[in-house]
Amino acid sequence: MATPVTPPCWPEVRCSYSPATETEYREGRLFRKWVKKYNCWLFNQRMFISGQIPHGEPLPKDKRFFPEFFVGTRYLDAGFDVLSFYRAAEHKPSYEKAKDLLGGTEAIEFINPGDESKGRPPDLLVFNQAGQFKFVECKRKNEKLTDSQIIHFPRIEEYLKENCAPSKRLAPT
Repeated sequence: MATPVTPPCWPEVRCSYSPATETEYREGRLFRKWVKKYNCWLFNQRMFISGQIPHGEPLPKDKRFFPEFFVGTRYLDAGFDVLSFYRAAEHKPSYEKAKDLLGGTEAIEFINPGDESKGRPPDLLVFNQAGQFKFVECKRKNEKLTDSQIIHFPRIEEYLKENCAPSKRLAPT
């Protein structure tokens, strides 16, 4: 089960999947299907140079990002678009899109500091065609927020309350 996990101010959503779905991802077959089906931000060129994403050949069980891609595809199916890897060093076009959605350089640098010690941004930045957005953090069934996420995510929410027009925020789902 992939679970978007959020601080108390963000709703928590649970998504179920079969073990066979995760196996298909780990074996490199599902990622290729998703890339073919969804021509979007979530599956950008950055994904094809990552050794942690099974984009062709099978990878060991500990490879990452299945929850993020699985949850991201649920949002894609619902008509949203999704960014992941939206730090400047990871994928510059995604960073620029996030900066545009969030309202500029100050916002993206606060939310996405680019320094692990200050916390990573939430896994997904989900948005619609009108430019409204929300964040989603994805965890496996028994996974918890990290200490830095527990500190950083409520700060993000406070920052957004103070600096972002409510009309830019997507309603909780």
